[in-house]
Amino acid sequence: MALQTLGPARKNSLTNLQIRLPIVVIGGGLTSIDAATESLAYYPIMIEKFLVQFEKLGDIFFNKLSNEEIEIAKEYIAHAKQLRENPNNKLRLLKEWGGVKIIYRKQFEESPAYKLNHEEVEKALEEGIEFVENTNPIRINVDQYNHCKEIVCNNKTLKAKTVIIATGTNPNTTLTKEDNEHFKLNGKYFSLIKSEENVEFFTKISEDFSVSVLGDSHPKYSGSVVKAMASAKHSYPLITNYILNHNIKNNIPYNVFFNKLNDQLTSSVIKVNRLTKNVVEILVKSPIAV
Repeated sequence: MALQTLGPARKNSLTNLQIRLPIVVIGGGLTSIDAATESLAYYPIMIEKFLVQFEKLGDIFFNKLSNEEIEIAKEYIAHAKQLRENPNNKLRLLKEWGGVKIIYRKQFEESPAYKLNHEEVEKALEEGIEFVENTNPIRINVDQYNHCKEIVCNNKTLKAKTVIIATGTNPNTTLTKEDNEHFKLNGKYFSLIKSEENVEFFTKISEDFSVSVLGDSHPKYSGSVVKAMASAKHSYPLITNYILNHNIKNNIPYNVFFNKLNDQLTSSVIKVNRLTKNVVEILVKSPIAV
């Protein structure tokens, strides 16, 4: 998710998203496929950006790093230089460095990813992702820096400097804990109210406010991005109809509303103070984050 929302793969991005090979992804759904393919594609970009910055700074870059950071930096630099020298052998090099593996507790033909979209699984194989079947993770062993070095499974031990967990998720029903008077559960999902159109999208309807439930929070639309998109399409007429038939109490002009959102949601640097030669204070205005 961070790859999509924060854009660390962009050349002008300062987002710090660090991964190391080998990578092990735990799961069998389409999310595990996405996590595996995107991390494998991101690693060469990340280390190339790292090498570019190192070349600008030179060996002085190492002066303020810990032993662990120096070890990781040298690993990135060595890998990036090899990729520069052998651009046509990128996949071979990535596999030599450990590559990306997806481990699943059953045969992969039984996985949700294969059942929902076997073509995406085939493409992942073409891109160099390895699938390890009938494998359950038991524990993670760490190195001298207390970071992951391998994952112990029921039938083997796999080297892993990055572990991504992409297992099943539960719907976010925090509202039932914060406001149990207005929000009830039906099983693990919100209790829904059937509308006149015999469609259930609202979990709360009143003159004061109404709350709709879409995507993974809806029992019929959970599990995939396509279903989430469908829930938005199918609920749109109902939500629009509700808005048109109710008096909006806070009927403020849209430009005022969006200006308020921009003020609350946008983080901006207010002031930069150099306190000492090595310490810089940055004052950031970010109301919602606070």
